[in-house]
Amino acid sequence: MVSDLAKGKPFAPRERVFHFVGPSGIGKSCLLKKIYWELTRKHQECAPLLVKLDTFIGLGVIDGLLVTVYESFCEHIKIKPKESKGQARKTIAGWIQKKLKECGNEQIVILLLDEVNVPSQKEMREIEEHFLVKFIHGNDRAILITAGRSRPPMFDDFALRPKPSITFRLSVFDEEKTSQQIEHLKPGAGKLAGKVVKLGSGVPGNTVKLVEHIAGDPLDIPDEAQVIRSMLDDIKKTNNIEERYYQMLEAISVLQGFFPEDVAPLFQSHPQLSDGWDEGRVKEIFLELSRIQIGPGGLVDWDREKKHWAMDESTRDLFERELLMRNSELWKKLHCTAFAKYEEWGQKYNSDLFRNKSNYHQQRLHSAELNCSDQEG
Repeated sequence: MVSDLAKGKPFAPRERVFHFVGPSGIGKSCLLKKIYWELTRKHQECAPLLVKLDTFIGLGVIDGLLVTVYESFCEHIKIKPKESKGQARKTIAGWIQKKLKECGNEQIVILLLDEVNVPSQKEMREIEEHFLVKFIHGNDRAILITAGRSRPPMFDDFALRPKPSITFRLSVFDEEKTSQQIEHLKPGAGKLAGKVVKLGSGVPGNTVKLVEHIAGDPLDIPDEAQVIRSMLDDIKKTNNIEERYYQMLEAISVLQGFFPEDVAPLFQSHPQLSDGWDEGRVKEIFLELSRIQIGPGGLVDWDREKKHWAMDESTRDLFERELLMRNSELWKKLHCTAFAKYEEWGQKYNSDLFRNKSNYHQQRLHSAELNCSDQEG
């Protein structure tokens, strides 16, 4: 596309907006950095700008972003930036828009926005106003590339109708495919490769950590439980997760997407948590956990795309795996509690959604060769 734009080939606005989405640790930020450096190195006709939105947390996202883009453009076109502190946002935005237009006459301006799930919806609307409506629609040679855990909620709104922008979903490593590919490259190593992928939930970041635990002759991971505990302890320490949240996160970890009313019965059934859990109290815990940063988002966050609360997926998987290895009875109790509640709601509301959720928990129990028939009240 860059070469075609340089030659004057026209592209519709939606064809110049790209999103890379995927879970934490999948490599989205690395991908944007690689794109940035490739553009810088190979395409003299480009003016690439890479901005991480999580650097503006607590500082006013749109103001920080505008100033950063302003200073980056000054650097690119080799002029000294004016003092931006205290300037009205409209003044900075207007200057950027003017320079974008001027720069776009000679070069292809490519803005790369990383961690787009960090800003609030209000902030994303402002980002859309300045960098989608004006940037993309006001400059025929501009390209916008974003990366985050889900697609920005506003970017397929009025500005790009009737067709959506282009989304690339980055998937985790597949256990079976990875095993087969490694076996083909190095006979005898496929089984271990599949094991590493499975333990790390297919997330590249986890895979790198797991490789450090491979030992012995033949090579293997000697103590899977110890490795899982080590990875989980590292997450707890690195992200300053307080001990008082551990049991709550254990309970939440058996759910994929949830609401306060889904989690309250699990907190009630956990033997190490106090009684008296209602939806309001659980919601307060969600908000507290959302302020604990895991990668680009909160440990528990509202998923704007799927419209439910969710725990960071790779962290959730580690919490659930560790619980199953350490205390299979408690793991079973939590899944059985969720199964019973969703089964009840499925019948009460004649809901396929709740029936599907109850089936999920039944399948999880079956995969561990457990069932709820002997579950204590």
